[in-house]
Amino acid sequence: GEIPTLETAHADPLSGADAAVAHLRTANNIPFGMEVSSFHPTNLRRVLLRLEGAVCQLDSTRYDAVLVRQNDSSENIIKLGDAMPLLEELRAFLLHISGGPPPFSSLLDELRIIEEIAKIDELISQK
Repeated sequence: GEIPTLETAHADPLSGADAAVAHLRTANNIPFGMEVSSFHPTNLRRVLLRLEGAVCQLDSTRYDAVLVRQNDSSENIIKLGDAMPLLEELRAFLLHISGGPPPFSSLLDELRIIEEIAKIDELISQK
């Protein structure tokens, strides 16, 4: 996997101190945005991937599938399975400490993710 580079981040002025908007960029120069807030009226987790010809959505209303909406408004559903992600991570960890294969990401990757989150926190705290 790749850990994108943080470009800017700021507190969301409409959502109070518990919200941030961040703009990041991949190594291939692909920009993307991220919004995190505990202020929203609904408890929804959602990842949107905007592509040239479609938008893909994975959200907490349906973790077992990705909805793909083409530019012509046609939709496809890609089934992912119904395994709980955290439970799968715990199983993989237990398997690893029992002599199984190593995790997909390294400790260094995890530390880099934490560093990027700390940068976002630092930027939104300055505003």
